[in-house]
Amino acid sequence: MYPDARRHLISGDRKKFYDSSDWQHVRAQVLELDHHQCQRCRDEGRYTRADRVHHINEAMARPELALSIWYVGGDGEQRRNLISLCPRCHEAVHGHKFILTKPKPPLTVERW
Repeated sequence: MYPDARRHLISGDRKKFYDSSDWQHVRAQVLELDHHQCQRCRDEGRYTRADRVHHINEAMARPELALSIWYVGGDGEQRRNLISLCPRCHEAVHGHKFILTKPKPPLTVERW
């Protein structure tokens, strides 16, 4: 299943993988499964809209799982491999600082 998209990861081309229709299809499934809600915020009792899908098992390290929503852990239990996250949580999970930027002002008074 999805051999072409995984091939991009194996060759080191993340952009082609994330641009692939295979990834876009799985990504949409995950967001729908999670009702577009950040799973990390949800676990902390907050609602935040998610627009990112995070690999629990990093895609480059485990390309065979890159398009799998679920995986079986070492204990035999089924676990989520792909989860929905908001931008802030996704950056935090990857150890980056999330910096809020002010929106750019409109080009004209008419806001166009």
